[in-house]
Amino acid sequence: MPEGDTIYALAERLRPQVLGKVLTDVWLRDTPGASYLEGAEVVTVRAWGKHLLMDVRADGRPDRVFRTHLGMTGRWQTLRRPARRHPSVRVAFRAGPHGPELRCADAAQVEVFLARDLPRHPALARLGPDLLGAFDVDVVVSRARERDPVDLAALLLDQTIAAGLGNVFKCEVLFRAGLHPATPLAAVDDATIARLFEDGAALLEANKLRSRRVTTLGPTGARARVHGMDQFVYGRAGRPCVRCGGRIRVTRQGPRVRPTYWCPRCQPAAPSRDPNLPAVGSGL
Repeated sequence: MPEGDTIYALAERLRPQVLGKVLTDVWLRDTPGASYLEGAEVVTVRAWGKHLLMDVRADGRPDRVFRTHLGMTGRWQTLRRPARRHPSVRVAFRAGPHGPELRCADAAQVEVFLARDLPRHPALARLGPDLLGAFDVDVVVSRARERDPVDLAALLLDQTIAAGLGNVFKCEVLFRAGLHPATPLAAVDDATIARLFEDGAALLEANKLRSRRVTTLGPTGARARVHGMDQFVYGRAGRPCVRCGGRIRVTRQGPRVRPTYWCPRCQPAAPSRDPNLPAVGSGL
């Protein structure tokens, strides 16, 4: 699933292919802005949480930002030879007159907007600090208290608090901390919130250039790694917990029906909430 580590790696992969190159043969499906990208030079390629941003510049035109959000299924491809464009393709262009064709298919969001509008962008302006950047954990804790999500599952997925964590990291961070996903935010102190995001940031950092995501890192995951496990709980419903031997459980809930995996023994039920129904927050 594309989370902050995936988008960071994507930016790293695309940067040498497009940075400093002039875009040609630009084609956008159901998205205005191709005329602004055509003939423009890519001056920056960066990840911000789950968003991929390309800053482009052309003589005589205001600077623009080309943004894609892959959602659950989006993907970028590099083709040496242009091929027929499947209906799922939303973006296609060449980086330089003789460069390969780059295309993005099944992306949740594609847009081109004026760079000067970035501070007022309806999605980006609301994002919290990028956990793969130099973030201030005190700022993250403050945003968490201000927004007061219903529980810890919603906390970690709320991109307006901190950007980058997705459903896999949500489940894994909570397991590593021994906290039930339905634990109300009011039941934990600021130090616990800080530790959750610091651990999430460390996992993102450790995975940003890996070909395979691994969350069983450090001394906590030594036993799991011996058994060849990349994750403690994610995707392991009904299988034994590596710590206690109990059965891992899963609940699907929330507007996007995201699965939440947890171990009932290692992550005790939260007070005043049904432990079978962890609330899953929606991200941006």
